[in-house]
Amino acid sequence: MLFPLTLASAKKNLESLKITVVEQSEGVQKHFEGGFIFKGEATSVKATVTKAVINGDHALLKCYENHSGCNILAPGEYDAEMAVKKSCRSCSEADSQPDVWIKYIRPVDHKEFREHWKVVGSW
Repeated sequence: MLFPLTLASAKKNLESLKITVVEQSEGVQKHFEGGFIFKGEATSVKATVTKAVINGDHALLKCYENHSGCNILAPGEYDAEMAVKKSCRSCSEADSQPDVWIKYIRPVDHKEFREHWKVVGSW
C-alpha cells in the first residue's frame, strides 16, 4: 500500500513509489564511521548504505537519520516517497541528492518508521 498524499507530502512535492532492497549481506549494508571535533570533543558519525532498485535504476541509499540512525532493511519491497526536485546551480552536493522516505514496519512489535535516505550513487 502506498502512502496517502498528506499535507506534508503536498508541501514537499513528494511522489509515492516502491523501492526494492536487493540484498542484505556483508559489503552491501555498511556502517561508515568518520570523526570530527565539536566543542573540543571527538565525535563519530555512522552512516548506513544500502543497495536498492528505484524505478528500475540501481541506487545506493545512505541513511540520513543522523540523530538516531536508520533500520537495516532486509531484502524486499517497501513503500516510499521521493522528493521531486528541480535542478539548482547554486545547491550544494548534499542538496542535489534525491531525498527518499522509506516506510518500515519492525517485526514483532509492528512499530512503523518513516526514515529519510539520500540517493548517493549507483551500483
